[in-house]
Amino acid sequence: MNLSTKGRYAVMALMDLAISDAPAVALSEISKRQGLPLPYLEQLFGRLRRSGLVLSQRGTYGGYFLARPAADISIADIIYAMGDDLMITRCKNKASSGLGCLPNQSTCRAHRLWSSLETQVIHFLQNTSLEEACRPEGDFFTSQPSGMRR
Repeated sequence: MNLSTKGRYAVMALMDLAISDAPAVALSEISKRQGLPLPYLEQLFGRLRRSGLVLSQRGTYGGYFLARPAADISIADIIYAMGDDLMITRCKNKASSGLGCLPNQSTCRAHRLWSSLETQVIHFLQNTSLEEACRPEGDFFTSQPSGMRR
């Protein structure tokens, strides 16, 4: 899985934006609160704006705000806006050509394991909204999946 610093920082920044009471938030404020480099945030917000996740407002009270409600933005939307992929298997990028992850073009023994994990991760991120991620109470994993061992 290739979750970059861009993806992690973008999620952190949009969570900060989502819980703000201000109509628009300056990137310098997000930078201070989240401990993220301002020049890097400027690059990220350019991508987020082009992806339609945020809008900007110029002027004295300018800054950024969410383009749609936090409940309508998934964590996967943010990660994909940064150009990250969530692939865990080595052969999915070769799927269109029918090639597997091994030199003989077959799939490795662990392929089904990694493929299942990838499906679970993508499902979780696609079904977790920015609003849900910002809730202070509770845990995302309140119950242990059946059959899970410690």
